[in-house]
Amino acid sequence: MKCPLLRKTNQYYDVPLKITPKAVVLVLLLCFAFLVLETVIFENTWDDAYISYRYAENFAENKGLVYNEGEYVEGYTTFLWVFILGLLGKLGFDIPSTGKILCLLFGFGTVLITYLIGRKLDKGYSTAAILAALLLTFRIDYGVHFQSGMETSLHVFMLALAFYSYMNRYKYSFLVTGFIAALLPLIHPEGILFSAAVIINELMQIKNGNLKKQFKNIRLKLRRRQPASNSAPPPKVKH
Repeated sequence: MKCPLLRKTNQYYDVPLKITPKAVVLVLLLCFAFLVLETVIFENTWDDAYISYRYAENFAENKGLVYNEGEYVEGYTTFLWVFILGLLGKLGFDIPSTGKILCLLFGFGTVLITYLIGRKLDKGYSTAAILAALLLTFRIDYGVHFQSGMETSLHVFMLALAFYSYMNRYKYSFLVTGFIAALLPLIHPEGILFSAAVIINELMQIKNGNLKKQFKNIRLKLRRRQPASNSAPPPKVKH
């Protein structure tokens, strides 16, 4: 019996079956639908989320980043989350409802990046990546935290995005990764640990000689670009 969602990679089945793009889309839509269902059924908003909401509402009303008007006390630990909600509040959006919607979007974004990371690690095959996305989606503790209304959903999404950007090593990888890494401590103070991990990893690569190889390749490329000299070499003198 043939399954329309799978295709064999060669006639001998020497390698794992690849999941078709249609199957990937269907599974990711299933993950999103499940996250929406969790949000609608459980309506799990933590009490601490309303601290950020209160600061964001006062910021939206031009009262400053304060809990009570006139009392300039920094009672929040997530500047970027409060700032984003405050800006959306200035545009007329309801802050608690917007916070829940953003949590849902960031929660699904993390599932999507988990799939992309799994696909990258599995050398292009989607089987393990799909399993990783499903396992994350159907974890009970993930469902509890991503819809809490707090900054957790944003922080996990940005952390996954930074890791995915760093592992891809494309042209602007370090620039994008560095920008995201700079934002992480503004969401959670411990976000600085990601930058520390990247620096340690780069230092280990330098120690292993990868940097020397890169400089050697650069020197070889520069030598190849130099124009050849038309002058004849000096004659050798025999003693």
